Amino acid sequence: MPDKALDQDLVAAIRKITDRFITSRDGTPKHISKRELGKKHDLLEQAVRDGYLQDIGPRYFPCFQALEFEDPDSRFSVEKCITLVFKGLRAIYEREGDKMCTCDDILQACKEFDTSASHECVSAGMLFATNFSSYIPQWGASPDNEKLSLNLQTSARLLEFDDVPSAWKREVTRRPHATEQVFAPLGGPSNPGPAPHTSQPESILIFLSHAAKDQDIAIYLKKIIEEAIPGSKVFVSSDTEDLRPGDEWVKTIRQNLREAKMLLLLATKRGLARPWVWYETGSAWSREIRMIPCCLGNMRKSGLSAPFSSYQALNADEAGDFKNLLTEIGRELGLPVRLPKMESVVSQLQALERAAHESNAGKTETDPIRHGVVQLEGEIERLAVENRKLKIRPYDDAQRQSAQSKLRTYSDTERDLLRFLIQRGETEGSLIYKVSQDGNDFCTRALERLGSDGMIQMREDMSQPNVWRPRYYRVNPIFEPILRDLLYPRQEAQATPRFII
Repeated sequence: MPDKALDQDLVAAIRKITDRFITSRDGTPKHISKRELGKKHDLLEQAVRDGYLQDIGPRYFPCFQALEFEDPDSRFSVEKCITLVFKGLRAIYEREGDKMCTCDDILQACKEFDTSASHECVSAGMLFATNFSSYIPQWGASPDNEKLSLNLQTSARLLEFDDVPSAWKREVTRRPHATEQVFAPLGGPSNPGPAPHTSQPESILIFLSHAAKDQDIAIYLKKIIEEAIPGSKVFVSSDTEDLRPGDEWVKTIRQNLREAKMLLLLATKRGLARPWVWYETGSAWSREIRMIPCCLGNMRKSGLSAPFSSYQALNADEAGDFKNLLTEIGRELGLPVRLPKMESVVSQLQALERAAHESNAGKTETDPIRHGVVQLEGEIERLAVENRKLKIRPYDDAQRQSAQSKLRTYSDTERDLLRFLIQRGETEGSLIYKVSQDGNDFCTRALERLGSDGMIQMREDMSQPNVWRPRYYRVNPIFEPILRDLLYPRQEAQATPRFII
């Protein structure tokens, strides 16, 4: 584990799990590995956190880093499979762009490079490729079958792939707190040099701000996020694992607020009424870390008031938005994402929200004032639903026509830049340039024009020295509802968006 030698019994367990996968493409049932380690079974969860193993469903599978315990010939064979998978994915991207690919899709593409490519080689390469989030931004797994079924997403980053050693070096150095000395993959079976022990990064902290009445929802979100994004750690003050009996709770909360890399706001009506939630989100605002409001129940992202309406919010109980939430967390923290079954996740979130709402409503029945407030909130929500059915928009026809006339004069690049910022929210300028498909000059002109027209806003990070001060861009909140209606569906002549999400 980090900064200390691995327990030899754990090393033996990791090797056994890795050998089983390499020879049969099977994961190892968790209960078997834990039974064999006996009183040391907790070390397996530490191995997951440290990047040697990943738990998918009821089984353990090896990570790329576990190959350091394999013999040189086995490691070299696996690296050849990983290389073949990357080449196949790159070929798919060059033909079709961003796409979720099955094993059969990748195998067909791999045969263009190696006619002897097999399903076994591709499936092995796919598993280890999931550890290269620099190139594979998103993947999904179906662990219910006897054989693991994976899907990998292509991306423009695959165009930068050269070889496995370079890719792994890039992967480790981009992770926060990563050390420069890493396990170096072999260049061939004739190079059997000893593999140095790898020092893995600590988990990256996410602060989940919530009301005490929403603790069941918060703890469930913590579980799903940590399982879907290995290397992440979610702090939930209602969880006794995070805030233990006897802890100085204010001190612990402030410490985790200081150390968090991003903050998720559980934006229920109960939460937004609590002063502590405002205190915690205010800390995130002052530190200028990424904050995502996650709406549930009667509180929808379209109904947030200032200052939360200035952030790109999500409806966490909708499958599409929850997928976007996991993807965005992974992108922000530079960690791989493995998508759970969205339908079951959102169904559970909806059930927990109903239970919290009913529990809260039950406590107001004996309080006439609170009971009246709840009734009034219900009536407001009913009217809001009716308004949505009538397609009442938060702007008039004159504003719509003004925005339409501007959009007609914009280039594909400028319209796609607006879509990119609508979907991603406030974004650092360097990332906008990085994902632009038209080059820096077109990107600069698009930012300048949209800024001069008031369609987007820019702010500078004043905490940095002037010469290094980054700029952040977002869609002007005044125009965002109009642009959401006018820019979708995308109807440009060019099939590929000019900014890749």
